[in-house]
Amino acid sequence: MILVLLWGLMSCKGNKELKSQVPVFANDILLKTTPIKQQGEGYTCWIYAVLATIETDRIEQNDSINLSPAFVERNLITQNALQHFFRKAYSKREMAGMAPLCLRLIQQYGLVPFDSYEGTQPRNVNAINRKAMIVAQQKAGEKARMISFKNALNSYLDDALGALPLNVYLFGAEYTPLQFAQSVVPADSYKAYCSVTHHPFYREVLQESPDNNSYELFNNVPIDSLMNIIDSQLAAHKAVCWEGSLPHGEYVMDQGVACLNPKVGKVDQNMRQRAIESYTTYDQHAMSIVGKAHDEQGNTYYIAKNSWGKYMPFNGFVYLERKFVALRTIAILTQRSAN
Repeated sequence: MILVLLWGLMSCKGNKELKSQVPVFANDILLKTTPIKQQGEGYTCWIYAVLATIETDRIEQNDSINLSPAFVERNLITQNALQHFFRKAYSKREMAGMAPLCLRLIQQYGLVPFDSYEGTQPRNVNAINRKAMIVAQQKAGEKARMISFKNALNSYLDDALGALPLNVYLFGAEYTPLQFAQSVVPADSYKAYCSVTHHPFYREVLQESPDNNSYELFNNVPIDSLMNIIDSQLAAHKAVCWEGSLPHGEYVMDQGVACLNPKVGKVDQNMRQRAIESYTTYDQHAMSIVGKAHDEQGNTYYIAKNSWGKYMPFNGFVYLERKFVALRTIAILTQRSAN
């Protein structure tokens, strides 16, 4: 009963389980990554997945870099609280989101290295966000000036997450967070994709996911094209940010593996659409796909870098069966070199 309860609460939350019988895989492609991180209590897996994808892409270009999720989380909390203040406490915003929102936060507020801003450990950014809303509500009720609200909010966030660095120092050079972000992630260097039939293919469309509360657009392509994008990017030593669902029974947490029932045949577009419409495929979690492997029967799997800490099977990486990815993917984000 405890395991069932934990699964029901798991959506985008870190979990720790003891290892059981872990399958054996042979890795075919495994890109370089930064150390596994632990997102703690908070629905910010999409931030960790995007940053992990950027990190791997830079490392594969011989540019070692480790980015701070706490910095992006803080800027999202600040943006949420700011909207709440100006809307006079009528519009609460949560921490859920999708990958393109992370890119927009980076372009607006910048980035810093992990060592410059680790954030408090452990932390519950959902609770911190709720408290920031209370600060905004109180100041709105007082009809306070903007400077008073910002001072109160920053004071609280400094206590909750740690004080922000003013500048970034890397390889003997000094950057502002925005300058650092522009050097790491140039504007429009990544592209997001989805695969649904209720919108036309080969157009930018709205992804109607509950987590897409910022109304991000995705390039809609057939599922075979989406899978080819993943394969071609990995072959070119580029990571892929993956967003999708990990249904209980298909994802076995203490084995670190997700696969469909062996009776399921080829996953086609209609099967995907039925799963999306029935809400068995939805935006539950996000990870960074950084490799490919095969099992003892020769079945293909993708290797995903998770954000639930290294005390998991495969030291925090997850193996996703190719058919599972074809069915359970909601969206991907990867460098624009994909065709």
